[in-house]
Amino acid sequence: MISAHMLKHNDWESSSIRTMLNLLQKLPKNSATFLDIGSNLGIYSLQARELGYPVVAIDANIRTLVRLQMSAKRLKLLDDKLRLFWGFISDDVAVKRISYNADDFGCHAGSGSVGLADWKRQVTKLIEDTIPVTTVKADELRAHIG
Repeated sequence: MISAHMLKHNDWESSSIRTMLNLLQKLPKNSATFLDIGSNLGIYSLQARELGYPVVAIDANIRTLVRLQMSAKRLKLLDDKLRLFWGFISDDVAVKRISYNADDFGCHAGSGSVGLADWKRQVTKLIEDTIPVTTVKADELRAHIG
């Protein structure tokens, strides 16, 4: 769904990205770190990094995080100011798995959940990812935010 929209229209959430960039540019680059929780493919992270801001991005789906890393490398944005974390933010340390709604066409990355959200109770069939994911404590991220 997201990829098809991006291929057809050559954009994704362009007005939200413009708003984010306008707000971010009001802050000095040396006083702000862009925190992207649920970074997915990194559309927001890459834009912030391209403007020169340090970025901390976290996503539970290793596949999308690898794609973000490859995109950053291709765009020459992969440096020590782009920090990528794989995991869920939690207040405890645990190993979890992402569950996908099998009725969601293609089980795209955005359909994943680890919690007992209402949508999960209404789904007729869940697909559990084969890759376990560890949690990341918010305090661990704090050390990487300027």
